[in-house]
Order: sequence, then structure tokens, then C-alpha cells
Amino acid sequence: MNDYEQFKHNIIVFLKEYFSTKGIDTEPKEYKYNIEDEIFYNGILITIDIIIKEFVSDIILIAYFNTDIETSKNNEVLTIQDHIHNISNENMQGINVIKAFLDVFPRFEKIINLSKAVMEEQWMILKKQI
Repeated sequence: MNDYEQFKHNIIVFLKEYFSTKGIDTEPKEYKYNIEDEIFYNGILITIDIIIKEFVSDIILIAYFNTDIETSKNNEVLTIQDHIHNISNENMQGINVIKAFLDVFPRFEKIINLSKAVMEEQWMILKKQI
């Protein structure tokens, strides 16, 4: 296994282990230049895209709210995105990408939880007005 393949393998193993501790089953997909994953967290679809370049990597996280049939008929899907750019691929071990993920994902979870709570509160207010 060359350095690049080992790098991707390390990231995939990390994602599986990280989400298994949260009780979330995941099967990251490996492509030539990136690793993609989709998880359901707290009823919300989250996509994870780790783009691997020669010297740096990027992490893109997107949470999709209102992904049910009713709202998608009206194209009303709300998203929250977080992008971490230019993470050094030093030694092609994935350590910097894993550290960046461990730093950003817990904050992303908090933002999702707060956003979901606000949206639920707004929905309750709207229901009362109808």
C-alpha cells in the first residue's frame, strides 16, 4: 500500500471508529481524490467529504434539515455547512486531517443541535398561529 492509499485507509478507519463510539453505523466511500460519508445524526442527514490533494486536504461538512418528503416537494431544504481548507498532509499519515476533524465536528454537532432546537421552537410558534 503506497502512502496515498495508507492515508485514505487511516481516514476511513478513523471515521468508522469515531462514529461507532456515537452509535452511528457508517461506511465511508473511497474515491480517487476523496472520501465521502453520509450519516444520520439526531434525525438530520450529514454529509462528510474529505478531499485529498497532493500537499493539503479539505473537510466539508453539510447538515441537511427538512429532508422529509413534504418540504422537499417545495425545494425547502435548509443546510448548514462547514469547510476546513488547506490541512497539511504532512507525512501522508492523516494525523492532521483527523485532528482537524476532531476539532471541528463536535462544534458542528453543537451548531446542529442549537439550530434544530430553534427550528422546532419556530415550528411550534407557527403551529399555534394556525
